[in-house]
Amino acid sequence: MLNNKTIILTGASKGIGKALAINLATQGVNLVLVARSQSELEEVKNQVEKAGSNCLIFAGSVSDESFVTIVVSKTLATFGQINFMINNAGHGVFKRATDISSEEWDSIYDTNVKGTFLFSKAVLTGMKEAKSGHLINVASDVAKRVFDGGSLYCSSKYAQDAFSMALRKEVREYGI
Repeated sequence: MLNNKTIILTGASKGIGKALAINLATQGVNLVLVARSQSELEEVKNQVEKAGSNCLIFAGSVSDESFVTIVVSKTLATFGQINFMINNAGHGVFKRATDISSEEWDSIYDTNVKGTFLFSKAVLTGMKEAKSGHLINVASDVAKRVFDGGSLYCSSKYAQDAFSMALRKEVREYGI
């Protein structure tokens, strides 16, 4: 079912993203892996290619719009389509609100919310034209609940989830 489909996956160098990339590689897909660490991406790419899938890697920040544009344009130039966008990049800072710096706030929101927005926006033109595609935004169960010391992380995941729910309504008419 996924054979020859093209998938962009952010946060692909470790954790859920790495496991997902290795699993998807067994399906004969074209994988485009995005993360901050070039060396970790190269390790995952080797595993993906050994499993039989094509793979491109891009090291950079999901909150950098010019980087996102490069990833999407090179993906389209190489594979001709983007069938799935999996926004998985994310990280957290777990402190009480009074101990969170504005730099930490910006970093979490840039990755968890802005990155999801930028990649979704960048792939939507092609998906709308094709009248098909899948946007998968990996949030967390804390997009629906909160915990002590989680004000920053939980709020970023709530925002990501709200963006996803509203976006689903916007693109439904295009078969996305």
